[in-house]
Parts: sequence; C-alpha cells; structure tokens
Amino acid sequence: MKNKCIKYIVLMIFAVGFGIACGKAMAENTDAGMPIKVVNVTIRKEFLNQFVSQTKKFAEDNAFAIRVAHSSPNPNDILLQLWREDVKLIGVNIANTDSTNLAFEIGFYRNGDKLISGDSITQLVVDFKKTVGQVQSATFPDEIKH
Repeated sequence: MKNKCIKYIVLMIFAVGFGIACGKAMAENTDAGMPIKVVNVTIRKEFLNQFVSQTKKFAEDNAFAIRVAHSSPNPNDILLQLWREDVKLIGVNIANTDSTNLAFEIGFYRNGDKLISGDSITQLVVDFKKTVGQVQSATFPDEIKH
C-alpha cells in the first residue's frame, strides 16, 4: 500500500512537471515572429548610402551576414536583412520614400529557437545606435519595446 501511494505521488509530480514544461514551451512560442526590440531611425535622404555603409559596418563588427536590397523600383526604398545564429535584424522603410527624410524600422528578432539574453539584445541595440548614429542627420525616435 505504501509503495502504491509513493508511485502515485511520483506520477503526480511527473504529470505536474510535464504540464509546466509544456506550458512554458507554448508560452515561449506564442511570440514567435514578433520582434524583441524595435529601433526607429530617421535620416535625410542624401545620407542613405552612408546609412547603408554604417549598417554594414555594424554587421561586420557584430558577426552578422547582411543583405541590402531595393524593395521597390524607388532607389530610396530598401530592405535590410542581418542575421547570425542567435538573432536577426530586419529593417524597412516606414515613411514616404519621396520625402526629404527617410524613416526606417529595425526589428531585432530571435533566430529560430535560439535563445538570446536580454542583455545581449540591449548591447546590440546600443552598438547599432552607436554605429548608425555616426550617419549625418541620423536620429532615433523613441525605441519601441515588445
């Protein structure tokens, strides 16, 4: 009888632990596809090439592969993609590319199921702002936190 009671207690502990683990895994996956951080950058149109160059420098300094492509026939409309094993960044124009200023939204994402600490993301944001902040006219409106 005592052994039977111990078996039930062990089974209950296992079941509760399994349920907690499954719930945690589901909670971690509910924000899949959402950025961890978003940084907005505004530059004057004439400094677009400098912005791209500084973004490439950030990528090189932080071990990212990078792809820069036009996302429409408009030469001011670009898509930035940076990635490495644990994190990826996606940057897109968020304002009219025919205006004097260009505005970009840079999203910082987990890359797949790789874990990255909040401190690591914070440091990447600081490094990104420091490097891209060297572009003449670059400003960073309030950072959006997700």
